[in-house]
Amino acid sequence: MTLFTPPGNQKTTVAAADDQSPRFQNEQTIVFQLDLDENRRFTTRQLEISPTDVELREPNGAVIFSAKIGAITGSTIETYVGAGALVLTLNDGRRIEAAHFTPTLAGPMAAASRLIDTYIKKETPPEALLRQAQRPVCSKCGVPLPDDSSICSACIDRRATLARLAGYGKQYRLQAFWMVFLSFVGTGLTLITPIYTTKVLTDQVLIPHKHSDWIGWIVFASIVLTIAGLWITVMRGRTAAWLSTHMVYAMRTEVYAKLQSLSLSYYDKRQAGSITARVTQDVNELRNFLVDGVQYFFVN
Repeated sequence: MTLFTPPGNQKTTVAAADDQSPRFQNEQTIVFQLDLDENRRFTTRQLEISPTDVELREPNGAVIFSAKIGAITGSTIETYVGAGALVLTLNDGRRIEAAHFTPTLAGPMAAASRLIDTYIKKETPPEALLRQAQRPVCSKCGVPLPDDSSICSACIDRRATLARLAGYGKQYRLQAFWMVFLSFVGTGLTLITPIYTTKVLTDQVLIPHKHSDWIGWIVFASIVLTIAGLWITVMRGRTAAWLSTHMVYAMRTEVYAKLQSLSLSYYDKRQAGSITARVTQDVNELRNFLVDGVQYFFVN
């Protein structure tokens, strides 16, 4: 079999020899958002699947590719590096890459392939498949939304998110300032120690064979700086542990209070594991960013 990619600048239509497309009482067209064209370039397109037709359209409604369900014998998903394609097998043996997408849309496009196969078999799609196929997408970028959220991670205002996260640290700003200050001092000692001990010992004592009486002072200074560095490391770790514990407590308390105020229908539509992950794993990731990530950001 040969693999054929329809050109993007002209319409391609595949019709059945005789119209044997299945008929349903409630014919419904399912629309899938795509993000690649046939040349693997980012764009916006729509794949429309109905019990009678499969059509690929531009955002303005222009049809790029069209095929009757009766002219299709199978549908598969081909995976490439950084992209995927919906491949249709026609009655004459040709295989056509009808749609292209990034790995982000792999889940919805797998549902699209199963939906086409269901229509080919003249079966009614199960409700579970229709729900998966009708997964909501972002109105701005077309990226599928998470199952338990209406917020698009690609369009979210990251500056507003950072400002909101910083609000958790306002009541602990003294401890946060102390932790960052210790990070700066510890980094400074790491840089000073080789300059004022090893460099001086090598360049002014050992190589020129002078100032032999400095050796004792240099060794003493090296020991003092090492002890100071260890003390700063311990204090910074204790401060970070105290700060992270209190911030996690504040965030989890707020999340728990919000969960208490939600209706029972919210829990009926979501898995208990995903809610538990929000309270435990997601909060821990935020804590790692606010406590560890911020101090290393300033230091580096």
